[in-house]
Amino acid sequence: MNILEMYDVHTYIAGFHILEGVTLTAEHSKLTILLGRNGSGKTTTIKTIMGLTPASSGEILFQGKQIQRMRDFEIPWLGIAVVPEGRDVFSDLTVEENLLLAVRKGKKIKKQRLDYILDIFPPIKDLFKKKGKNLSGGEKQMVAVARALVNEDELLLIDEPTKGLAPIMVESMRLALAEIKKEATIILVEQNFEFASSIADHFFIMEHGKVACSGKIEDLVHDEAIQRRYLGV
Repeated sequence: MNILEMYDVHTYIAGFHILEGVTLTAEHSKLTILLGRNGSGKTTTIKTIMGLTPASSGEILFQGKQIQRMRDFEIPWLGIAVVPEGRDVFSDLTVEENLLLAVRKGKKIKKQRLDYILDIFPPIKDLFKKKGKNLSGGEKQMVAVARALVNEDELLLIDEPTKGLAPIMVESMRLALAEIKKEATIILVEQNFEFASSIADHFFIMEHGKVACSGKIEDLVHDEAIQRRYLGV
């Protein structure tokens, strides 16, 4: 069953036609990865789902409900969280405050949920009182993903989680996402093919604002011609 569906979605930014008829799906409780070279439309796809760069035409459905005309502040309340590229951790707030700020109005972080987050990212416990500006790149990425988990959303959109990370942190992120996908659906934008192929279930390769090909990740792993053509692997 698909939790998210996009049909012939077109998006313009400052008059430029960025998404040129994107059609893709994300299966419930699976990790779907968006691959492709820089400028292919991956990040814009994430922003369009969240209403940050609204679709000019086409359909976006979350659990069967059309969301392409909803405002960007309404979409998270449906149960969708995003981890943007660049981490966006608030530099003058502590890690604890960054997590609390993510809690939607009228709700609290349950102890059970906080324990779950700390099980996935154990180092965060020792960083609680540390300000965002004093965190390393890897620590900021942990906090950014942890912040997206506080509301127990059903769909997580994560953009370039391994960008700029040391190999040891990339492995920590791989283990974390493998745990997270046991309870939430993930759409992941990623350039690191080795990382992507180790955790994804399905893939969509984007090129020039369109989906060039898609399928099961194991098929892509064994198709070197597709890897060379679209990913330069």
